[in-house]
Amino acid sequence: MKKILKNASELKGTMPSKKQLLQKLQKEIKSYFPNEELVFGHGNINSKIMLLGEAPGAEEVIQGKPFVGRSGRLLTRTLEKNKIDRNKIYITNVVKWRPPFNKTPKTSEIKESLLYLEKEILIVKPKIICPLGNTALKALTEKGNVTKVRGKIATEEIEGQKFLLLPTFHPAAILRNMNRLSLFEQDLRKLKRFL
Repeated sequence: MKKILKNASELKGTMPSKKQLLQKLQKEIKSYFPNEELVFGHGNINSKIMLLGEAPGAEEVIQGKPFVGRSGRLLTRTLEKNKIDRNKIYITNVVKWRPPFNKTPKTSEIKESLLYLEKEILIVKPKIICPLGNTALKALTEKGNVTKVRGKIATEEIEGQKFLLLPTFHPAAILRNMNRLSLFEQDLRKLKRFL
């Protein structure tokens, strides 16, 4: 019995942690996109909640974290208003580099990034993913326009791993149309039960 337990503990020691797996994934992405300034996911890697944006902006590239510019500040304020600690969730983007002129990522850029995003999701294993805007939504599902499905929880699957999906507006869309702020707040409020 002792020998079996010893072997089990040795095995446990060889299994890589989530942190190690994410570091390995980041190295893989860097080797595939060596000329890009990359911004990786940030936050609690053990969180049941993942927020997913489209791509980093200029401020995100400077700070090396997703959602720290104007859109990120709105996101943080909205989370705080709903008593959700940003540090307790995991935030990432579909595309890990800033597209030229801060444009919406092209279909080809999304396709190039999708394998890495799926690996990231499988490592973090969130219970619920909140795609922020159409680009993030379309990367994960063919459910259509975020304005039609926002606030509705659905089930999705990647390689047999099921997770919930709660689409909502991208904070940049809220900044362009503040009339949507209350809907955005309603949607994010639904995440509280997963904390």
